[in-house]
Amino acid sequence: MFLLLLSCSEHGLQNKQGTSSGASPRLSVSPQAIDFGVYTDEPVVQELDIRNDGDGILHVQPFMVQGEEANSFTVLPSPNTIELQKDEQQSFSLSFVPMASENNAWIDISSNDTQTGNIRVSLTGRALLPALQVVPNPLDMGDVPVECTAEQTLILSNTGEAPLSLYSISDGGGQAAFSYSLESTLPTELQPSEFLTLPVSFTPTALEEYAYELQVVSNAPS
Repeated sequence: MFLLLLSCSEHGLQNKQGTSSGASPRLSVSPQAIDFGVYTDEPVVQELDIRNDGDGILHVQPFMVQGEEANSFTVLPSPNTIELQKDEQQSFSLSFVPMASENNAWIDISSNDTQTGNIRVSLTGRALLPALQVVPNPLDMGDVPVECTAEQTLILSNTGEAPLSLYSISDGGGQAAFSYSLESTLPTELQPSEFLTLPVSFTPTALEEYAYELQVVSNAPS
């Protein structure tokens, strides 16, 4: 009689214990830097694609544009929670309407892809905008004897990159000791680097300190 003894090897016992067949998602975002260029008169639109390059289901969290100039960029459709199957893609349209001459913002995209982690998409865009510069500001008329007149000149110039429209100049019914005169008729337009002069006169009627404020309304960003 023969007795055959068979033993289980440790390798055999562990054969399937260390094997994992779970599928994992893989977050892919393209492009990861979007330059909208120079804004003219119409919104600039670029595409943003989010794709699942993995085998498992990809869950993308809602995201938003962040940064000081975030309001210059809009994402459509509204980025709610996204669920993407293998090789599935979701596209978004990003529009750019500038709030400043230089616009920088970003989007952070996070998901259940633990290997890739968050992906940041940078957004940049420029705008040719007018810029109003008033020199000197403030204007000091100095010490002027009572009933005497001092005159100085303000220079209003366009230091921007687009035409500057001057709509109105007013003093809000301020001090009668001050007056100004403008040779140009408002509204008027200044091209980049152009300027106009605004003579200001001061005739005090008493020995005291005087304050005066001019308000200039234009199409330049505040």
